[in-house]
Amino acid sequence: MLLRVLPEATAGRVWLLVAVALVAIGTYQAWRCERQGNRLAAVGVLAALSVAISPISWVHHLVWLALPIAALAAAGRFRLVAGWFLGLVISFPSLGHGSAPPSRRRRCCPSW
Repeated sequence: MLLRVLPEATAGRVWLLVAVALVAIGTYQAWRCERQGNRLAAVGVLAALSVAISPISWVHHLVWLALPIAALAAAGRFRLVAGWFLGLVISFPSLGHGSAPPSRRRRCCPSW
């Protein structure tokens, strides 16, 4: 998504800074969850972290977000579960669709 709004060199630097910050925060949160004996939440945090910092992601990578949703459900946080579920099912597959400038749009299919 950064490449759609920033020049390539700048996008790379911004992604690296954000990724390092997210790794620090996410690893700390996973460590806290593990220390409290909640391994599912720890794995869920790391799964969400991997999706968040991945430089290349496709919609099928979002399957990893089932782990944090399962951790929320196990904790009895059903409103958050419903919100995340709706967010994943409704909005994520359409994020970024058609938002690239015409010069950066790629054809999805070869012209035969």
